[in-house]
Amino acid sequence: MNIKRKKLGEKHRDIALTMNDLATLYQEMEQFEQAESLLKKALIIEEKTAEENDMLAATILNNLGYLYLCLEKDEQAESYYRKGLSINQKVLGNKHPNTAMNMNNLALLYATQGNFEKADSLYLEAIKIIEETLGKEHPDLATSLNNLALLRFHQQKYDLAEPLYREALLIFEKILGGEHIKTVTTLNNLGVLLFKKNEYEEAEFCYQRTLHLRRQIFGNNHPETAISLNNLALLYAETGSDKKAESYFLQTIAIRKEVLGENHSDTKKAEKELIAFYKNNGPLKKAKK
Repeated sequence: MNIKRKKLGEKHRDIALTMNDLATLYQEMEQFEQAESLLKKALIIEEKTAEENDMLAATILNNLGYLYLCLEKDEQAESYYRKGLSINQKVLGNKHPNTAMNMNNLALLYATQGNFEKADSLYLEAIKIIEETLGKEHPDLATSLNNLALLRFHQQKYDLAEPLYREALLIFEKILGGEHIKTVTTLNNLGVLLFKKNEYEEAEFCYQRTLHLRRQIFGNNHPETAISLNNLALLYAETGSDKKAESYFLQTIAIRKEVLGENHSDTKKAEKELIAFYKNNGPLKKAKK
């Protein structure tokens, strides 16, 4: 970036683009302070050098919105998301995939705030736009369906969430393949929903399939693999398969201790679940204190 600065000057648009890209990397590494500084500098350059309602400005605004969402600064996140959405609507129109992406982002913010009605409405609008512009078998559509399903799941609207998860899963499997991380995540989400609905047989199938795929993708000793083991432990505890439940609880704890550490909240949570299991079912072994 220093070479570009010397060649193009401090206030060239290519510098703003490079700053935006570098900020995205910092954000992925959770170095939010560096990311914020770069994005704000990029936005200043873009506003001074570009025409009004420029698309790079919309991208930077959207990235700032996501940054503040991660930092739980909701007012700032909403402000930047809305500014980015406004530019996309003016430049690209209301029915464009980028506009739908902005709507998705804003909906996620509203969901985290508990404003479920606004979030639901925006997700539905985004889904309609994506279907009309990208078709009914696009990964972006599946992502939006999965987001809306998750929103409705958290509201305990399980019958409304289930068909959305199933549709998203079909799209991801067809377009990205059965072993893609988005497919696996959606399969896991469907399993959790089915568990909540007491549909244990299909939930077990989803959980076991997810465990198999996560072991292939991440390996045996990984937090994602531990999540699947823990899900199965809870399912078997609920259905009376005590030996299986205990085995999966112990595997979960072992992985989390090794990878996350003994004092990590996820490790402690799994240990509490095992102790509760022993209390409810009679100790197959003594719970370690």
